[in-house]
Amino acid sequence: MTTHSQMKKTYRVRLDRARGATVVEYLIGLIAIVSVLLIPVPGKNKSVVVLLEEAIKKEHSAYIYAQSLPSPKK
Repeated sequence: MTTHSQMKKTYRVRLDRARGATVVEYLIGLIAIVSVLLIPVPGKNKSVVVLLEEAIKKEHSAYIYAQSLPSPKK
């Protein structure tokens, strides 16, 4: 017959194992996401991060140029 303290200990061990498994799952997911972002895109030979950075710079420079134009007089 199992006592209450033995059951608590068994539950605690199972919970610790579940937490360990969760950490492994998160690490695998994180590695997958980072590798997708850093692997070069076929045909572009640049990673998604670099392409996103270039797009932001391009759009920002167009915005700055538009801001530098004089406003139309009425």
